[in-house]
Amino acid sequence: AFEGNTAIAELDLKSATTIGANAFNGATAFKGIGKNGVVTLNVATVEENSFNGTAVQRFQLKAATTVKANSLNSTALKQVKFRQNVKAWKDNAGINTSFIADPTTVDLFVKSAADQAAFGNMVFRTVTEDDTDWQD
Repeated sequence: AFEGNTAIAELDLKSATTIGANAFNGATAFKGIGKNGVVTLNVATVEENSFNGTAVQRFQLKAATTVKANSLNSTALKQVKFRQNVKAWKDNAGINTSFIADPTTVDLFVKSAADQAAFGNMVFRTVTEDDTDWQD
């Protein structure tokens, strides 16, 4: 819907039930909402290249059970928070380990310590157990 749109900067996506592949791919000014640049998603699947090349700093995934290739590959990405139990859906191959380009520059927040294993060999800047919502 907004692929390649370099003008859109803010959009609240909390009520979206689906976001297609390439939805914001190349939307370089898109940063989410609020002073912290948070994108809160309530979708089950984060499709390929959904936010590739955006300016989003923080993604909060409240319902995701599948995260596809380059889906959160924001050029400004600093933090990703998984608000559900990731370990429960790892066995279903839900996490594509290339959902972000460089995990070593990203802080990962998971619901429980057991969820860390779901990310395999991915090395994040930090991993924190945190069960609270981020505010926009």
